[in-house]
Amino acid sequence: MPRISRSLPYVMFDVDKCELGIESYLYYLRHLKGKHSKDRTYCIKLFGQKWTMPLLYAIMAQREQEQWEKYYLPNFSLEGKTVLDVGAGAGETALFYLKHGAKKVIAIEINPFAIHCLAFNVMIKKLNIEISPVPFKLEHITEEVDFMKCDIEGGEKILLNSDKLPPSIIEVNGKELITQFVEKFDMKDIRQPPRLSLMGMLTNIHILSNCS
Repeated sequence: MPRISRSLPYVMFDVDKCELGIESYLYYLRHLKGKHSKDRTYCIKLFGQKWTMPLLYAIMAQREQEQWEKYYLPNFSLEGKTVLDVGAGAGETALFYLKHGAKKVIAIEINPFAIHCLAFNVMIKKLNIEISPVPFKLEHITEEVDFMKCDIEGGEKILLNSDKLPPSIIEVNGKELITQFVEKFDMKDIRQPPRLSLMGMLTNIHILSNCS
């Protein structure tokens, strides 16, 4: 875990008022991708709070909040529950689950810059988010976990080695993987393509759920 400063340089914008579209993403690809320096940090307004994030994560958060409300919640209350957030990014979905009543979020992320921002946010906001900066493994699914969100493109196949899953929302890419998840865990395909990516291209990512 990197040493976290209590003050990070950032550019402030309100995600509710600022349209971050293809131009911002192309700028990210040209100038920022792979350059994990502190001056690339942005502070956005997320669920009523200032949240520090890398630019790409800020763009994605602005575009995907409506999707989270529609697809990333189970069919039961998260009040007092523990959520395992696999592919937590800079903590944007962890904050989303806390806002929906979760008592604790276990955030799994391996991107070092995203982890830096996540740790900064947790320290400043004093939130009950446990950061695990290691690759996801089945041992992370403990009895403590009441609900799991998994969004690690290509890494979700690890879950097929498990005998059972907690109530889960999983992003799955590829027809063969989708079939395996549906057959093994009796999951339902709750969101199907087409869906536009940040580059304006159609994606083949499905969202599966075993929350019935």
